[in-house]
Amino acid sequence: MAGNETPSTGVPTVESYAKNEETAEFSDFVDNEDDQIDLEDIAEPWHKYLVEHKIGFGGFSTVWKAHDLQEKGM
Repeated sequence: MAGNETPSTGVPTVESYAKNEETAEFSDFVDNEDDQIDLEDIAEPWHKYLVEHKIGFGGFSTVWKAHDLQEKGM
């Protein structure tokens, strides 16, 4: 197992993906620490989805493209 994988699943971690100008951290979308905690609760479970990139955003939401890592056939 490489150093950039989660021990329980072997799924690559976020740090193993190269960042570019199209990437964004979840923390870029919150105003304070309390908002960030709420976003982390909503985005759980981290081991189930791999967020690929941001599709778009509006006044009330941000849409992300993600893959279900536990879906059969992947």
